[in-house]
Amino acid sequence: MIDHVRVFAEDIAAGLDPGEKALFAGQAHYTHGHEDLGRTDRSVSFDPLNGAQWEPANSAVERLVGGTTLIGFPGCLAQRLAAAAHTNLVLTDQRLLVGSYGDGPLRVEWAAPRTDLVEIAHRPRFLQVGRVEVGFADGSAVRLMLGMFSPRPAKRLVAAFRDG
Repeated sequence: MIDHVRVFAEDIAAGLDPGEKALFAGQAHYTHGHEDLGRTDRSVSFDPLNGAQWEPANSAVERLVGGTTLIGFPGCLAQRLAAAAHTNLVLTDQRLLVGSYGDGPLRVEWAAPRTDLVEIAHRPRFLQVGRVEVGFADGSAVRLMLGMFSPRPAKRLVAAFRDG
């Protein structure tokens, strides 16, 4: 398992604020599942290709297959993190960041201060042992994948959040 904080130390440090210290860095992805954004759509529609569509039934299938992956409201912190989480996640002593590194200095695409984070917890599922939940102070939460077959990156992120 590659320790991105050590291997990419110069790239990550170059994109951080003065005095900020990286505690965890690794690949993270948002995998779509059931998204609960406060919708109350109970309508039935008909699509010529897919047939009748009933939102409560569609949501139940999404929850069964992929689990609930996003809880919140339109524009919440979790939704913004989910939209950005397609590359690397960096947890520092001051912020949670999404960005890219490895081909130069860290380029931050999304950031939230640590004060906006309530929890980072390991929430594995079948074939998703590296799944974590990031909970925010605005009441929203998102589940990210840090690996399918090994829980180690997820456990390292949780430990870095707890100890940092």
